Amino acid sequence: MTSEKFWSTRARDIMSQVVVTTRCEDSIEEVAQMMADQDINAVPVIYESGKCVGILTSQDIVEYESIRTEVESEYKYGYFFDLARFGIEPQPSFAKIRFDEVVHHMTRKIVTANPDDPIRELAEKMCTHQCHHVIIVDLSMKLCGIVSSLDILAHGVDMSLPNHDRHISTSDSARSGR
Repeated sequence: MTSEKFWSTRARDIMSQVVVTTRCEDSIEEVAQMMADQDINAVPVIYESGKCVGILTSQDIVEYESIRTEVESEYKYGYFFDLARFGIEPQPSFAKIRFDEVVHHMTRKIVTANPDDPIRELAEKMCTHQCHHVIIVDLSMKLCGIVSSLDILAHGVDMSLPNHDRHISTSDSARSGR
């Protein structure tokens, strides 16, 4: 494969078109388990309309676990978010905060591209934004697919990933446990 041919390949040629997704209100712990089960490192976050509004990555989950541990420790000792220092007793309503929703932990500044963009542009975006996934969207920001740095690398060595569509899921059936 020539260098010119490689860099002129379009996103649509290497993207995974069937993608595991999640919604803002989903539990981050359930999504983390789904990602582990399907061996993926990121899932786009979409509205019901299909518009992509964020991405949840394995790094976001690591940060969530760190914060969750700290918050649980503070609540356990009776000074939730250090409120006791200010003479404020934690109220039971604090325990009802849906801290585990994806919306609170997802990366909102998503890196996107058009299906017709050459992979050179995708690789440049990954380097510029220091990320490993570019979400492929149409003009209305509806999800079309996803390209990972591994997809570009595999294409560069002129081989396809085993199980290239391992991102496969129907988000509703994945969410319902089927």
